[in-house]
Amino acid sequence: MNHSEISMHTKLSPLQQKILAVVMVWGLAWKAASLWRAARNDSRPWFAALFLVNSAGILDAIYLFVVSPIARRARDERVVEEVLELAAEVEQFAAAVEEAALAAEGEQEPLA
Repeated sequence: MNHSEISMHTKLSPLQQKILAVVMVWGLAWKAASLWRAARNDSRPWFAALFLVNSAGILDAIYLFVVSPIARRARDERVVEEVLELAAEVEQFAAAVEEAALAAEGEQEPLA
């Protein structure tokens, strides 16, 4: 088989070209959305995997609809825990300040 015979067998019909173009645009749209979300979630391993693996949008959809919401909920739960811990620390600090103020009041001699 010479070169001209090989190229003749690898040409795509107009329908095949359209299908290929649709699949490429479809995959590119999913990839863009998933890469954007992975970068926004600061998920470097997922960003790398999504960038390197071409799955016609399948892996990208899994990340967008399964992994990312789970990661977001976990991150939100951590933020809530941190806020609650901070609130407890502020409450302890306020109690210590109040106690110190009462102790300082008791140590002062009456003015009159």
